[in-house]
Amino acid sequence: TNSIGCTSICEIDVEFLGNIRSNNIQVSQIKSPLYMKSYPNPFYADATIEFKTNEHNTNVLIELYALDGPKISTLFDGKIEKDELYKTIIHGENLKAGVYVYKVTTGDQLIYNKIVFIK
Repeated sequence: TNSIGCTSICEIDVEFLGNIRSNNIQVSQIKSPLYMKSYPNPFYADATIEFKTNEHNTNVLIELYALDGPKISTLFDGKIEKDELYKTIIHGENLKAGVYVYKVTTGDQLIYNKIVFIK
């Protein structure tokens, strides 16, 4: 177990707003405005993307892309309220097996995550 409680590999997205001194990192403030989670991954029927923000009235756009570039669909496009959990579904019925990328756009943030569909 490491210092943040993970027993294996952990991923976190943070925006750094602090100072770094020598070999010791001292963070004065960490801001992570968007929480996202997709599951199951890989998926074989449907997958869920959960998301929320700690900012008021945030515009969120979530789009699904094939790994080679073409846009498959818009999964969500709208405003979300602070601290409310939202969900959108990726339906696998018309997808080919493979790796897909979903792009999340919020204000000045652009986040890419991959998700794998198996048949």
